[in-house]
Amino acid sequence: MTCRYCLGLGPAMLAPFQGPPGPAGARGAPGPFGYGDVTYTERSVGPEDTFPANVRQRLTFTPDPALTQRQLAPPFDAHEFWVENRIVGRAKFDRLAVQVNLIVTSQQAGGQVRLDADVGSVLGPIASTSEVLFNAPNDQERVTLPLRIRTLDSLLANGAALYLTSTVPILVLSETVWVAPESIYPSPP
Repeated sequence: MTCRYCLGLGPAMLAPFQGPPGPAGARGAPGPFGYGDVTYTERSVGPEDTFPANVRQRLTFTPDPALTQRQLAPPFDAHEFWVENRIVGRAKFDRLAVQVNLIVTSQQAGGQVRLDADVGSVLGPIASTSEVLFNAPNDQERVTLPLRIRTLDSLLANGAALYLTSTVPILVLSETVWVAPESIYPSPP
């Protein structure tokens, strides 16, 4: 007799019992997020946390050391990625996953928040992303804005400043910048 999922396949076509799993293999080369990550957070509100509608304004904050979480592996373990309100690269051609998490309240329902990573280039931001606001006015809402950037000459020379633009007035109650190195160049041996 066969079940409805086997569709008439005989016992010879079904996989035999595999037995218990074997021992773990040797550790492979670092893959995505194999270099760890670091999180910089601030949970206080100041005048710089008010963003008027349709005004591109720099995201600035001083991370709370008690809220900073560092789990970086070599060669990134001694590197600071958030310096003077900029993402700072370690070496040319490193690739970084960056995520900015905000807790905001909007003054109006709806709207959209855009994040730019800007190194001061005449060509504009090196990366941008946006997120729609859903909550009612004055309700706290989490906004998650992911970016992937590569450390080229302009980022190494200037760092990447983060800019927010919102289509409605917002107040940022909490800022977190998470950085996870994805790769280095050249690849490790």
